[in-house]
Amino acid sequence: MEMQKGRDLFEAAATLQALALDLATAAKQLEARPERADEEDGEAGPLLNVRDVAERLRLPRSSVYMLIQRGELPVVRFGKALRVLPQDLEAYVAASRSVGGGR
Repeated sequence: MEMQKGRDLFEAAATLQALALDLATAAKQLEARPERADEEDGEAGPLLNVRDVAERLRLPRSSVYMLIQRGELPVVRFGKALRVLPQDLEAYVAASRSVGGGR
């Protein structure tokens, strides 16, 4: 009985190790894939999350959430997840430009 439990645990550990290796290989393949815009659909690339937007604008995430809450930056909602279309971010930046540094 104890021998069988030991074999079962060994087999389970081997299965988990193989799954972890498969996952690591898949992650490396995803990282190696170049990001590209889908030219056929005219899209500017993948949807951005709030962290991505904050990094691109060099703002804190709280500021991005305020822009969304005020309706200045459109979002796509998937349940609780918020995503921004790259073209919407570009439009926001273009609309926010000022000449001469005035307010």
